[in-house]
Amino acid sequence: MSKDWDAFCDLSQSATFQHTRKFLNYHGQRFQDVSLLVIVNGEISAIFPAALHPQDGEWVISHPGAAFGSLITNTESRGKVALDAAPLIIEKYKELGMKKLSVREIPNFYNPVPRDEFAYSLYGQGAFVETVKLSSTIDLRNKSSLSSRRKRALSRNTPGLQIVNDIRHLADFWEVLEENLFSRHRSKPVHDIHEIQFLAREFPDLIQLWCAMDSNRILGGVLLFNSSHVWHCQYIGTSDVGRELNALDFVFQEMITSARDKGLRYFDFGTSNLSDWRLLNRGLFEFKSEFGGTGTLYTQISISIADVDLSNKEIPINAP
Repeated sequence: MSKDWDAFCDLSQSATFQHTRKFLNYHGQRFQDVSLLVIVNGEISAIFPAALHPQDGEWVISHPGAAFGSLITNTESRGKVALDAAPLIIEKYKELGMKKLSVREIPNFYNPVPRDEFAYSLYGQGAFVETVKLSSTIDLRNKSSLSSRRKRALSRNTPGLQIVNDIRHLADFWEVLEENLFSRHRSKPVHDIHEIQFLAREFPDLIQLWCAMDSNRILGGVLLFNSSHVWHCQYIGTSDVGRELNALDFVFQEMITSARDKGLRYFDFGTSNLSDWRLLNRGLFEFKSEFGGTGTLYTQISISIADVDLSNKEIPINAP
């Protein structure tokens, strides 16, 4: 079934590589998978990547191992599939003894066309917004100008500085990233070096590493997780020397220019929230915005499955 699942992802405009079984299965035993298939007339009409919360066996998340999840429909879906699927998904998880369902919604700019039917149906069943994180995203067709501060940084003379797009520097970049995260935030990357190397091998066309280098020394870099029309910054790191030289300014400028030249629609810097989602790293968010980005939301909605009255499950769907 994994082959059929991934073939469906290849044909869906809503899916990214993070929704494929190849990506989800690499987590191994870290998550207990409870994904669902929506079958209509014997064919897959939608997929719902999901797993149990690592600390709560009665809580389903779509998906804890991905940046976002939700229901993935086929490109030709007119909305009926998503509207009909929501109460059926709730019913299935209720049969399995689940108490709560959380959906990390796909940010709107990832979808070539709006697809909010599934969220609407969940709200009709009693879902609520549980967390909201703020990203900064550039619409490459309507890009704002650089701030004066970023222009000054890019005008600095940096002899010997090179910007390269080369995944072969991943191990060296990871050392810079780990040191940066620990020294500034006492944290570490979600992935370890072996996991990220595995993913880079499995998705060579979708995971990129852009670095600022000086004499074969990495000063800073950005690891991208890409999709059909969005480039997304998954990891950003810089050394102390790189910070002094504004190395990331040159990396971002080169990536943004490349994404626009390749016909991409959006460049997403990623969220700037602290461990408590209600707290924003304002300095980081404003730095990203100075490249021309504007605020976009990563929203998680949740529903108490135990409180849903499934006897009325069709009323929110069919009401005029």
